Amino acid sequence: MQSLPYKICSPVPDRYLERIFFDATQPRTFPHSVLLELTVPRDKRHMDDSEMVYVHPQSQVYLDVNDNSRSVSLPPFRDTIRFPTRTAFLDSMIELYLDPPSGRMHTRRDTLLSVWMSYFLTYTLRNEPRVLPNGDLEQEHADVVESLKPENRQYFYNYVRCGIQNRLLLAKGRKEVLEKLGRYEEARRALILPTRGNPDLLAKRRAKREFEKERELADQK
Repeated sequence: MQSLPYKICSPVPDRYLERIFFDATQPRTFPHSVLLELTVPRDKRHMDDSEMVYVHPQSQVYLDVNDNSRSVSLPPFRDTIRFPTRTAFLDSMIELYLDPPSGRMHTRRDTLLSVWMSYFLTYTLRNEPRVLPNGDLEQEHADVVESLKPENRQYFYNYVRCGIQNRLLLAKGRKEVLEKLGRYEEARRALILPTRGNPDLLAKRRAKREFEKERELADQK
């Protein structure tokens, strides 16, 4: 079997790390996944070649690779190569956003998920208006909401309507549904935590601003 033209990427590029402003330790976007980089020389690459590829453990992206009801095969790939269905992909994104395995917010990962979600809403669900004059969702959008796992429906319903933006409230609402479904272990996991912050960097920036302000005042005398 021919191997793919990739190698483990090391060190991990900055764009796959948390911004230092939000966490001094700069954790990776997906700490338990393997990041691969393309080894084909740039002048020999095809325009569709992926320069970077993440290999995720299924537990880290809430996908079950053995559940063929939530994946499809796409020609010309062999049947053993599966792609998540629209519903499975949406469920995965919502769960990663509201209850990531790391238990903590990550601005770069969360921005990526938000972009994917907005692409889905813009390019996959094209029927307008999304919300009808009577307040109901347009039928295609409503069908997508109903296709999701019960605990994820309220988030996407709210997302389509541009409703509540408070992430903790949405995460709590999801856990309430899980509790009602009897999935107590998931429901009683700790709520997602904010980024750690970087107080030392903030203090240095504050001191620098104060110094520059004092120098500016001194120059005016």
